[in-house]
Amino acid sequence: MSHRRQASELPEDAEYTCPAGIYLHTPFCRQKCRYCDFVSVTDVNLLDDYVDALCGEIELRQQHQIGVDSIYLGGGTPTLLATDQVNQTLTAVRSAFQIHPDVEITIEVNPGTVTLEALKAYVAMGINRISIGVQSFQPQLLDLLGRSHDEKTATDALELSGAAGFSQIGIDLIFGIPGQTSDQFIDDLQTAIKFSPHHLSCYSLTIASNTPLQRLCRQQAITPADDSQVARFFMETDAFLTSHGYQHYEISNFAKPDCRSRHNRKYWSGIPYWGFGVAAHSFQPPVRSWNVSSIGRYIATLDRNRLPILDHETLSLKEQAVETIMLGLRTDHGVELAFLDGLQRGDNGNAKARLIQQWVNEGQARIHKGGLVLTVSGMLVADALTKELLELLM
Repeated sequence: MSHRRQASELPEDAEYTCPAGIYLHTPFCRQKCRYCDFVSVTDVNLLDDYVDALCGEIELRQQHQIGVDSIYLGGGTPTLLATDQVNQTLTAVRSAFQIHPDVEITIEVNPGTVTLEALKAYVAMGINRISIGVQSFQPQLLDLLGRSHDEKTATDALELSGAAGFSQIGIDLIFGIPGQTSDQFIDDLQTAIKFSPHHLSCYSLTIASNTPLQRLCRQQAITPADDSQVARFFMETDAFLTSHGYQHYEISNFAKPDCRSRHNRKYWSGIPYWGFGVAAHSFQPPVRSWNVSSIGRYIATLDRNRLPILDHETLSLKEQAVETIMLGLRTDHGVELAFLDGLQRGDNGNAKARLIQQWVNEGQARIHKGGLVLTVSGMLVADALTKELLELLM
């Protein structure tokens, strides 16, 4: 498959001073988890053609003037690609963008899909950060979630990743699984920190529409965790991990000092990123675009030397402000008070000040370095607080 350079179909009039990020999507998995509603398939017959198309898209959208300091290989299961295909993809990125010398390159891994040889090959090609989708170490919970690994496979992946020499190792865990107890989740956290990970992402389970897990709930075969249970898990997670030296820097993310995910912070800060692959999203402010969600259509479009962009939207100033507030309040940086002051209209300034003071008095927020930052209690109800603030300002 050969590709000629094609002019972008989206506006390119913005100038960026902060390095951008790149996301590379691999939509293949050994098996589909029961809770997953991402674009992924278990049929790998199109994998080779897909990698060629992915590299073709990168070539078509090359931006040599754009500096990049984070690359994220996500999925799906990127480690289903052969190591030379991973290297092929990274080589395409390096040829198309201006890559910073200290670039953070992350690869997502599902336990059981990698060997020590493959992990060492990733490190040799410049991948310095690994994110391992453990989700749980409990056999019955792994079975309920439809995961393809067991506890030993997960711990083996962690040991191998340490031996391979990654600069940073991250672990993903899920709480709020039907039937899960606090003791089980604390046991998962205790098992995880035995490996001294640099980063932990701890997510509340979302039972998405049209998933096997939702069908089990409808059949009353399982009972979803209620809000009070999820709240308890969240507070226990914060208490446990912060007591072991982790910084709670975003609602679902914890990191050792200087080990925060550079790539994910771009999403929360409105920094430009390019998404390559089926269903991948890109954001070059104020334009957000997204690719087609069909693997066959994605490959066929690139075979015709066309960009696989399905659609795009240009955010208004109001929409950009809403996103700044929604995403900022998820993090320990918060939202700058000066930014909120700039949104004042009429007499809403006094009402805004009263609302913020109420949050502070109730222990849901604090003022830190000129920013409005939610406390752990505030993070627990972040959606409601954000809605309350937006209704006042917008």
